[in-house]
Amino acid sequence: ADGFGAVVDRLKDVVIRGGENVYCAMVEAALHEHPAVAEVAVVGLKEPVRGERGCAVVVPRPGASVTLGELRSFAAARIAGFTCPEALAIVDELPKTAPEKIAKHELRTALADRVVETTWEAR
Repeated sequence: ADGFGAVVDRLKDVVIRGGENVYCAMVEAALHEHPAVAEVAVVGLKEPVRGERGCAVVVPRPGASVTLGELRSFAAARIAGFTCPEALAIVDELPKTAPEKIAKHELRTALADRVVETTWEAR
């Protein structure tokens, strides 16, 4: 009514980890190259020391499985080590919006109450 628009999603597509910006799209592109990954989304989860940690939400290819350690090693060969995800959630499908974009706000909400495979190594 006042001529202003509001950003509802995609504004928070950066994970701020200990003062470093981790761009989710870059991490997703690296993880999507993994042969066991059919779909992937990266979201930030609250973390008391560093502010946020990256969580990879993965839909594996049929018959495939993947672990956090495997994904971190794979990603570290392609992107900076501090950008690699520190948590992993395996799902059957990612929530999507009407135009088939991943609904990251739904993922963040769903993961807030869910235990995910995680690592807390000092880096």
